Amino acid sequence: MYRVIDSEREQISDAAAVYFVMPSPENIERICNDYKAQLYENYYFNFITPIPRDMLEKLANAAVTYNCVSQISKVSQSVSSSLMGGLMNELP
Repeated sequence: MYRVIDSEREQISDAAAVYFVMPSPENIERICNDYKAQLYENYYFNFITPIPRDMLEKLANAAVTYNCVSQISKVSQSVSSSLMGGLMNELP
């Protein structure tokens, strides 16, 4: 299932969420809100550029606050520009 991060999303508590996002302040805030709402069972984060330390700390602090540290399965950053270009061409 594909969902845009800035759209309204319902809780799917038995599903994993895979985020493929820019590490922007708005996206970090949305992810923290997803923690708070307990939208998903697990979280996989793929940031398409390096995530600044302050944003990573905000994600970590929110995970502690909302008791979902154990639900964070993976955090990765940066993909090659050729892969990114190919993926962007695949989007509707």
